[in-house]
Amino acid sequence: MTNDTKNVPELRFPGFSGEWEIKELGDRVKFYSGLTYTPNDVSKNGTLVLRSSNIFNNHIINADNVYVNSDKATSTYVEYGDVVVVVRNGSRNLIGKHAVVKKEETNAVIGAFMTGIRYEFGSFINALLSTQNFQKEIHKNLGATINQITTGIFKKMPFSFPKKQEEQKIGEFFSKLDRQIELEEQKLEKLEAQKKGYMQQIFSHQLIFKDKNGATYPEWKTLKIKDIAEILRGLTYKPEDIRVAGIRVLRSSNIIKDKFHTYKDDIFVDKSVVKIPLVNKGDILITAANGSPKLVGKHAIIEKLDDESVAGGFMYILRSDNSKFIQIWMSTMEYKRIISRVQGGNGSIGNLSRNDLENGYITLPCDEEQNKIGNFFNKFDELIEKQNQKIDGLKERKKGFLQKMFV
Repeated sequence: MTNDTKNVPELRFPGFSGEWEIKELGDRVKFYSGLTYTPNDVSKNGTLVLRSSNIFNNHIINADNVYVNSDKATSTYVEYGDVVVVVRNGSRNLIGKHAVVKKEETNAVIGAFMTGIRYEFGSFINALLSTQNFQKEIHKNLGATINQITTGIFKKMPFSFPKKQEEQKIGEFFSKLDRQIELEEQKLEKLEAQKKGYMQQIFSHQLIFKDKNGATYPEWKTLKIKDIAEILRGLTYKPEDIRVAGIRVLRSSNIIKDKFHTYKDDIFVDKSVVKIPLVNKGDILITAANGSPKLVGKHAIIEKLDDESVAGGFMYILRSDNSKFIQIWMSTMEYKRIISRVQGGNGSIGNLSRNDLENGYITLPCDEEQNKIGNFFNKFDELIEKQNQKIDGLKERKKGFLQKMFV
């Protein structure tokens, strides 16, 4: 008999056999509810209330922490090994986000939009909730208008379970893998913090470069952006202009963490509708307008182009001989001041005007010092990219194991 006809996973640890048993989650684990509190209960110290913002990348983090007076924290306190899950949120994508509680995180309760799960092998449940099976159950049971999974529905979700000894083994395996990913993410955070620190020192002139003779370079000059760069508007197009192939339209989604990416599902338009300059390698793509003001101003230098491409209607192209340095400068306070001023005056829709960008000020060194600074940060970016690739590889590995080690 093959695995197709038996309720067993494709991959198992040696020594385990037999079919897994399908049960409702509520028959296997205990659920507890979150705390409902009022603004009057909130205090500077006391008991931490874990909310959706405290869960990131399957870890509990300090982010926008809320504390309540301990005498108001009347709901169940989390315990080491519990799994806390987001069950209600304004964003449907965040439903099901979860993390396992560590020893140092137990002076806390969960918020009203969370559910706690207690089980002797919490790491197994944490891994189970990372499978596609859980995502399918969420999708099947989400309300039409309210982004919520009720406790009653959660308890009735059916999953396959092995004997407890095998659960423990699987839980320990994924716990170690999660810890490995966490350590690599910490290395990445350290690299990014180092880069940010060097950037602050260089742009505040606490750290300076010298020429080959040991002499300092000339003082930096403050210019308007339009003095060293050309700002190009993006393409406005109609739905009927879209094609399966043609000219690729670059949008905000092509910028991830200051890096330029292209995707198979990018939009393409007919060549005949493009009456503006195509983008070039070395141009900087900038988000000019977005429904989320925080995304206005995000940027990436276009280092590789596989197709003829043009910026979209809510984007700018910055073209300059100094683009590599400008891309670095765009992470400084000088650039952020330009962006924050524009966002503040436009309500919920962020909109960066071309005039504001062109007349923004930039302080920059001579070309030779620019090159030295650029090379210095290029090495950092390479290290950060390698670390990102390492983390992505581990996550893919985990995804593969989840598919094979669960039914």
